[in-house]
Amino acid sequence: MNSSIDSRSFYQTPQGDRALAVLRAQASKFCPCFPDERILPLGCGDLLLGSLPYVPGRMTSAQGDMFSCLVDSKNKPLPDADIDCVFALHAAKDFSEIEPLLREVWRVLKGEGRLLMIVPRRHSAWAKNPDAPFGQEQAYSASQIKKALKSQGFSVLHIGSALFAPPGKSEDSFSFSYKIEKIAPFLPFCCGGVFLIVAQKRIRGIAGAKKRVRYIEPPLPLPLPI
Repeated sequence: MNSSIDSRSFYQTPQGDRALAVLRAQASKFCPCFPDERILPLGCGDLLLGSLPYVPGRMTSAQGDMFSCLVDSKNKPLPDADIDCVFALHAAKDFSEIEPLLREVWRVLKGEGRLLMIVPRRHSAWAKNPDAPFGQEQAYSASQIKKALKSQGFSVLHIGSALFAPPGKSEDSFSFSYKIEKIAPFLPFCCGGVFLIVAQKRIRGIAGAKKRVRYIEPPLPLPLPI
């Protein structure tokens, strides 16, 4: 389940539809966006946006195949510092793809632009579920995803969890999942199936007693794997 087309088919199922409702609610809560902002969805990120307008991150060939329009670092469709917010859902399959993706996201974001990324949590039931797209992706610990973001010039503003109820297909499990999402964040030792990370593009930091400005070299642009 590598392609976004396969992932989208999951969200057309009853189980996927309910999971998407949870993810969309959490995304709008922790990373609200506005119609006048330029928003770039990656992977299935557009499914989180509802009716908000966004910048297309994909193109379709004459044969109907979808491909990335951000592929050539020397001839980029999107200029540097062009996007206010990026929503990434199923945008990178494994760890080898996450750093190139973050480098390109850093490039296209405006100063202090925001990134919302949803990734499966290590050892969770959703990460082990072969019938859901999260089960086909690299799963992370909180420290791993924070380290990857920091290495590519991002500051983590928020890291939370969602999909606390294990994946299930019965109507009872659907009803249970809605209830557990409300109370699970307040329960000790209750871990969600995915991480929702909100990060901000870091331009510069203040270091030293004399408040000298320490500039961070922008990461080199690389092709964006989506």
